[in-house]
Amino acid sequence: MALMLTLDDAVNVLIRGGYLDEGYLDEDGDAVCVRSELEQRCYSIAKSESNSWFDEVRRDIEYVTSPDEIGKHIVAGDLVGWLETCRDNIIGELTLAAGGDADG
Repeated sequence: MALMLTLDDAVNVLIRGGYLDEGYLDEDGDAVCVRSELEQRCYSIAKSESNSWFDEVRRDIEYVTSPDEIGKHIVAGDLVGWLETCRDNIIGELTLAAGGDADG
């Protein structure tokens, strides 16, 4: 199962849940610096202007089945986590392309 959470939702959860110190909030109650940090650390699944969704998913499948990439992650000891991340990204791309819900 893939879960998708928008960046706005993530920031709202942090603010409403009281997980941020007041120093991170500006005078409007927004956490711009936290949002910026999350943007830099998140993988964006945005449709490219020049490529179709099919092209994006095809490239992802080529990447995840590349012997060189698989070998790198075996050596690094993070193969399972890498495969799960790739799977979730592909599911997210397909879900966005279909305009549906990631849970089915």
